[in-house]
Amino acid sequence: MRIAIITDNYSKTSSKKGVRFQSIEYISRSLEMKGHQVELFCWLESDYILRKIDSEEVSLTNNYHDLDNHTLKVLYGYDLVHNFSMRFLMECVEQQVSLPIVTTITEYCSGNERRILRIEESDINNRFVYSSTELAIKYKVFPDSSNVITAGIDIVAWPFNNAPLQDFLLYNNEIHKNCGVQQAIDVAKKWNKKLIISGKIGCSEYFESIVLPQLDKFKIKYIGDLNDQKLSHYLQNVIGLINTSYNDNDTILTIAKSLASGTPVISINTDISAKLLGAKNGIILKGEKIIEELPDFSRLLNISRESCRMGALARFNNIDMLNSYTLLYQDVLNSSSVNLKPAS
Repeated sequence: MRIAIITDNYSKTSSKKGVRFQSIEYISRSLEMKGHQVELFCWLESDYILRKIDSEEVSLTNNYHDLDNHTLKVLYGYDLVHNFSMRFLMECVEQQVSLPIVTTITEYCSGNERRILRIEESDINNRFVYSSTELAIKYKVFPDSSNVITAGIDIVAWPFNNAPLQDFLLYNNEIHKNCGVQQAIDVAKKWNKKLIISGKIGCSEYFESIVLPQLDKFKIKYIGDLNDQKLSHYLQNVIGLINTSYNDNDTILTIAKSLASGTPVISINTDISAKLLGAKNGIILKGEKIIEELPDFSRLLNISRESCRMGALARFNNIDMLNSYTLLYQDVLNSSSVNLKPAS
């Protein structure tokens, strides 16, 4: 099968890629290992062209000049398109392009994009899937679980540890006022526990004025942005991960990696955190006054690390994600009445 994968932008140098890019990398690599021909394209809306992504490029967002430009016609040389770009889908509708398309939605859509969803949802050549139950609920397709394919991780790459070495909590996300770092600090202080803060500084002014004055050598430390190897070390050896961001797209994979490592998650209440964690694998903080509602620390210690690992295996296995997409590809191809034309 020849498959074209489309995205808006792409970078192999980012130490923290979101759900979309990590899924794209795993799907494309795994499909190739199964004998399929897969090529990646970046949709440049400003130029209305597709640019083929060279897998050997080091930085694809900053080095487009050596890559080939293509119009939408190039896609007629493929059996199926797996699309991660709503902007690209809108252009296909505008140009009345008839192709078997699977579109993965990883974030909320604008009003115009929602209009496209309504137009396309009855088209047998297109399928929409959601990266989380929260998005499915947003577009009123839940509990039809066939519309949800949760992003997966390589479970083997995140070793399980049942005996953490440090009595620390961990916050791993961007350092920004909208990402919940202050709430994480408040949780650690309320429990009188040490906190490790990691992540890219998204707002220097916020970090210097709000976060930095609260740091000290013993209780609250900032250790910078972590690559996967270092993050794995910390997740295996802390007693809990604090997730205080309302943006599931930013944190779902970190939650998955934490559970795979055996570390329970303390999370604010979002649709996906409540669905994927529950009482067995974490603590859900409901309401606006999360510190007042914070349970006793002993509740965290009573959560089984083995249960966290099993939860990750059941919900975030990338093999299951790939199998779900493969079945969806075949369903789209079987139901499609389009006679594909060769590329011209």
